Amino acid sequence: MLVLYVILAVLVLIALYVAIAYYLYNRVLPQSRPCVDCATPVHINGYDLYYRELGTDKGAPPVILVHGGPGHSSLSFKNGFDFLAEQTRVIFYDQRGSGNSQIKPNPEDYTIEQLVEELEALRRDVVKADMVILVGHSFGSALVQRYALKYPQHVEKMVIAGGISDQQRHEQPLHLEIVWRIAVLHRPRLPSRGFKIRRRMVYQIIRKR
Repeated sequence: MLVLYVILAVLVLIALYVAIAYYLYNRVLPQSRPCVDCATPVHINGYDLYYRELGTDKGAPPVILVHGGPGHSSLSFKNGFDFLAEQTRVIFYDQRGSGNSQIKPNPEDYTIEQLVEELEALRRDVVKADMVILVGHSFGSALVQRYALKYPQHVEKMVIAGGISDQQRHEQPLHLEIVWRIAVLHRPRLPSRGFKIRRRMVYQIIRKR
C-alpha cells in the first residue's frame, strides 16, 4: 500500500511540474521586432509572388535574379549577390509555383511562355525599369534567353550560370514545360544552402561597358 501512495505522489508531482512548465513557457510572448529585408508579395498575372529587393537606384540597370529548377527558389542565390546592392537594385523573386510564391493546381499555367510573360510583367509593373540585367541559373538560364529573344529592347546584359541553351531545350525528348509541370505538382523543399558564384566575375560582367 505504501508503494502505491509513493507512486501516486510521484505522478502528482510530475503533473504539477508539467503544468507549471507549460504555464511559464507560454506566458513569455515574442517581442515585436521590425522585419529586415523581408519579402513583399506582389500580384502578377494571377499569382502572388515572393519578391525581395536590395539596394537603391543609382542610375544603373537593376539586376533581376532568375532561379533554376523547375521548382526551386531565389534562396539558391542567398548571400551570393547582396554585394551588388552597393551599385544598383538587386531583385530576388520566386517564379509561380516555386519557393514561397503561390501555387495553383493548373498545369496549363506552368509553361515557359507564361514564365516569360511573368518576368516581363515583373519588369514593367514592379521593377519599373526600361532596361534590366538578367542573371539566370540552370533552368532560369533558358528562361532569360527566351525572354531576351522576345524582349531584347529591355535587356542590358545577361549572365548565364550553369546554363542550358534554348536550342538544347528543343533537342530534349522531354520538353521543359512537362518537367516544370511535374516539379510544380511535386514541389521540393526550399534549398537550405545558397548558390555560390564568384563575385569578381559577376561584378565584372555586370559593370563592363
